[in-house]
Amino acid sequence: MAPEVITRAKGEGHGRAADIWSLGCVVIEMVTGKRPWHEYEHNFQIMYRVGMGHKPPIPDKVSPEGKDFLCHCLESDPKMRWTASQLLDHPFVKVCLTALAANTADGNQTSFSWLCAAMPQGFVS
Repeated sequence: MAPEVITRAKGEGHGRAADIWSLGCVVIEMVTGKRPWHEYEHNFQIMYRVGMGHKPPIPDKVSPEGKDFLCHCLESDPKMRWTASQLLDHPFVKVCLTALAANTADGNQTSFSWLCAAMPQGFVS
């Protein structure tokens, strides 16, 4: 849950910027297989941390491009958080989109396992 949803600061709350925060959390979960702050038993513990200005830890195994992408998703100030359009132009996403376009041009792909193989070495270890 994005900080502005928890604190309701300045009349902010649910919106596209909060969705981008959630995207960052989903990417962390996809990389680690665990939700951010998985060590906390109760969601209220996580909400407290977010409300106090803490960001989910970015996994060490994420590439510099991935870390930068996540930093833009997890920007505390929703006005400074990147939009979906900006994120689509980020190198972390462009590599995936390029691989997707190249491998689906023939229309025969039935699995996304090729995407991991198409990623540059070290992009996500």
